[in-house]
Amino acid sequence: KQLNQARSKAGTANGAIEFRAGSMDDLPFDDGSFDLVITSMAIHGVPKEIRPDAIGEITRVLVPGGKFALVDWSRPKVGLMAARWILTLVGDMQGDNWQNRYPEMCRGHGLEPLTDVYLDSLHRCQVFIKPTDVE
Repeated sequence: KQLNQARSKAGTANGAIEFRAGSMDDLPFDDGSFDLVITSMAIHGVPKEIRPDAIGEITRVLVPGGKFALVDWSRPKVGLMAARWILTLVGDMQGDNWQNRYPEMCRGHGLEPLTDVYLDSLHRCQVFIKPTDVE
């Protein structure tokens, strides 16, 4: 169902995109297959014990110098989006996204932080790079 939704959203670019089903902690790709991996609003939905393995897999499939862009909700900053979601999010104040543990997980797999920016008062984009001296 999710792949069909993604295909429909791809519109005319659909022919240039290959859609595959897989598990985030066991990606069906060769080592060093990608220059860029993006997750958007997905990592927080992966069971906590699997998140480090998922980041390890993302690191594995990146080429040296490749980038990983992680978009997820985070500890809210003051703003309309934060006010709207705060009661829902309070229950997950110990979550990896609320506590911003993603950089630590990424560093644990050899990724280095490049950028950390809030897209709005709730959603954050963090970009990491796989050093070129790592195979």
